[in-house]
Amino acid sequence: MRNDLRGIAASDHLNLVRGAAALCVLVYHVRYRFFLDYGDLTSPSFFDKAFYGSTAFGHDAVMVFFVLSGYFIAGSIIRDWRNRHWSPAHYVISRLSRLYVVVLPALILTFAWDTLGLACFGHSAVYSGASQPWAHDFFPVAGRLTFPSLFGNALFLQTIEVPPYGSNDPLWSLAFEFWYYLLFPLLFIALFGGKSFGLRLGSLALAVVLVYWLGYGVAIYFPIWLLGALVSVIPQTTYLTAKRARWAAIIGFVVFMAVVCASHTGAFRETFGLTVVRADYLTAIVFTMLLYVVLHDSTPNRPGYYPSLARSTADFSFTLYVVHMPLLVFVRAWLIDGRPWQPNVLTLTTSGLITIAVIGYAYLISRLTEVHTDRIRRAVMNRLPTRARQAAVA
Repeated sequence: MRNDLRGIAASDHLNLVRGAAALCVLVYHVRYRFFLDYGDLTSPSFFDKAFYGSTAFGHDAVMVFFVLSGYFIAGSIIRDWRNRHWSPAHYVISRLSRLYVVVLPALILTFAWDTLGLACFGHSAVYSGASQPWAHDFFPVAGRLTFPSLFGNALFLQTIEVPPYGSNDPLWSLAFEFWYYLLFPLLFIALFGGKSFGLRLGSLALAVVLVYWLGYGVAIYFPIWLLGALVSVIPQTTYLTAKRARWAAIIGFVVFMAVVCASHTGAFRETFGLTVVRADYLTAIVFTMLLYVVLHDSTPNRPGYYPSLARSTADFSFTLYVVHMPLLVFVRAWLIDGRPWQPNVLTLTTSGLITIAVIGYAYLISRLTEVHTDRIRRAVMNRLPTRARQAAVA
């Protein structure tokens, strides 16, 4: 399966998916932070149902991120291993630079926004976690804004040893991703690590210990990440020519959205006995099939509105994911002192403006952080001793 997508249309499609997934997370968080829970609405109209239904895909988007991560990360490991170019040092530097260039500023911004919010609006339920007469998932932010939590999040121990830092609950998925980055190479070496039995056995033992320590919550989603790895090694079919692939991708996208929408309905969940985890697996499996089809679109990239939009949204999708929540919580406490909003023209317009403002905020942050990832990675590589640097790029 193709893993180097440079210069072909599939790269634009996946860029758009990354950007759209991050926007889905943001829209979902705007809705549940500022608006009443659907169950608290009295006699919801068709308009209400459409609004809540169209903004419900934040968690599904994280499953999409997991599959894409497995495809790109595992695929690059397998490709480099086959070419005898895989270097543990280069891999570690690449992964840590990608994460820390964005995560460390996000933790600092979380501290800043939460400290300001607690000082100005500490009485607000969104910061205090106080019980309310409507459904919510508020928690005491101050209890998470501690040095142990900050240190643990910097080491990707959130949900394992410490909670996500401050109000930045979306950081939970980064811990999952980080440990999958370690688990996959260990398992790969255990299976295909050459003639060194000791290396293979040691890698397997370390992977088993890691899975046991990480616990059920992290381990249960690892197979979803591995679905992306599976796509990276499945051969392409000659039936899906570029033209057929585009039509198949359109059909696949419609099917994917239909399944995801259906998985949010109570009747569908009851009929098929879907728990949250089973629904997540269903989302991931259907998206994996869509991903396989999309990768067959090998037509050359062409300049235009679509590739420009796809690349521009993908370029700051990671930053958007990790920096939006503390700002949303602060704005929520500032604008709402009491009962959340019901959907109407005024509240929807206001939430739309908030969404646009947060996108602009994340974009500006990304120009200072995420956009410089490659340059920082090269700088770190250049600071290694000559022998280590040669080993890292071998």
